[in-house]
Amino acid sequence: YISRTPGKGTFVIRPKLSRGRTRLTSFSEDMQARGLTATSQIVSFECVPTGDRLSGLLMLDRDTSLLHIKRVRLAAGRKVAVHDAYLTYTDIVRDELEAVGSLYTLLERKGVRMVEADETLEAIVADKELAELLDIKRGAPLLKASRLSWDCSSTLIEYVQAIYRADFYRYTVRL
Repeated sequence: YISRTPGKGTFVIRPKLSRGRTRLTSFSEDMQARGLTATSQIVSFECVPTGDRLSGLLMLDRDTSLLHIKRVRLAAGRKVAVHDAYLTYTDIVRDELEAVGSLYTLLERKGVRMVEADETLEAIVADKELAELLDIKRGAPLLKASRLSWDCSSTLIEYVQAIYRADFYRYTVRL
């Protein structure tokens, strides 16, 4: 608690900074922690080639097959987000996802656990499509989180753009 230095004095020792343990959480887990029920509406569920747009970002061959899942996410019945995900793991069936509700939970049940991610946040405004999906006005403020996620063997599992209504969602980071 204190440190004595001869010739200088006695000083109070500042506590060491402790970094809390962090982990990836799903939208469903996040909403549950807030006391809200999470549900989704699947907009798109299909296997697609990586193509030119994603091949460079994901460092994959442009013909690699990805599972593309686009969902409107709801909290307590209110549309709050659009998740547009591309997965390298394609062994998922739409009915399974609808039954489980959480993509991350479903992946864990299949033995795929994401443990690391890089996420970028930016402010955007709603275009026509997002405004319609979220029942908001075109030009409304949104928070866009783009995330690349890997499993414990450093295999890329997911690229997702999660777009949240700014009037509902706040992103907090403890530094």
